[in-house]
Amino acid sequence: MVLLDLPDGADYLVLGFREAGVQPRSVERTRDMGVKRLMVANGFGCSIADIRLGTDRVPDGGRLASLPISGRVRATRIGLLLPQGQPRRTVAAFVDQCRSRLTDAALPGLAAP
Repeated sequence: MVLLDLPDGADYLVLGFREAGVQPRSVERTRDMGVKRLMVANGFGCSIADIRLGTDRVPDGGRLASLPISGRVRATRIGLLLPQGQPRRTVAAFVDQCRSRLTDAALPGLAAP
């Protein structure tokens, strides 16, 4: 497995495997999503992405295949950092969009407070 080794993210992923009783063998670690995608496309291993990829192509022309994860997936917490006080209209509009789209129905576990 090619592990994206970012703070908290790698621990979250490894803990999920451990809870499932699986010990993945990490063949490579990187802190760069682009490098991770290149390594996977060039056969260095597989990986898990917690974002939807915009394309199946990598810069050197290689291709990736995306497969959905089935079964129970650990929930994660995300947050939105805002300036103190009244936010600008553009920021307020973005917050409103997040609240309207991040619902349990659309993305289980990511409902906005």
